[in-house]
Amino acid sequence: MIQRYAMLLIIVVWVVILTPVVLAQTKVKMMVFGGSDHKTYLGCLSCDPSDLDSIFNRAGPYGHCPIFGDTLFCRGPFKNFGTTGPFQNLSACASGASNPPVIVDESGNYYGRFSVGGPFGHSDSVCAIFGRFRHEAACELVKWVCEQER
Repeated sequence: MIQRYAMLLIIVVWVVILTPVVLAQTKVKMMVFGGSDHKTYLGCLSCDPSDLDSIFNRAGPYGHCPIFGDTLFCRGPFKNFGTTGPFQNLSACASGASNPPVIVDESGNYYGRFSVGGPFGHSDSVCAIFGRFRHEAACELVKWVCEQER
């Protein structure tokens, strides 16, 4: 139970102070895109949790795994974005993914890969130990997403 509250706190920190430089001015819509060309919208990270496109809205299309869909919360061999495994190249949850989802704002500014990273993962993952896009709260959010069963 304590871990759940700690994770919720990390998520709240992520939503409230995503990237201090950006949010010092205004609240910016931070979005996740996946797929080989990063054109598949996977949800909003900084939106109010009640917004339809927030990944925190379980009733919305991006906050759970729909029966015939593929989101960050979908697991299984035929799902792309939330599955672990050595051949899941588009997944946020696969440590060796060659092309995991990206985080961008509405202006197209890039904030790194929404990915657990790992020794064979991207150096621009928010979880990359020595990466320039390393962001502890964002990394904890990716790990939280990858642990969920929705």
